[in-house]
Amino acid sequence: MDTLKPKAKANYIATAQKVKRAKKDKKRQILIPKSDAIVEEILKKLEENTDI
Repeated sequence: MDTLKPKAKANYIATAQKVKRAKKDKKRQILIPKSDAIVEEILKKLEENTDI
């Protein structure tokens, strides 16, 4: 299993925050995959389905 590179992780987190905003006093949990391939696949599918 390959590990997630910092740039891919940052891009994934930033995209997750754009898609679903948290309310002021609410905590939010973002699950992060352990593989760059999985992150790239998720981001690609999201890009195809939304206009971010």
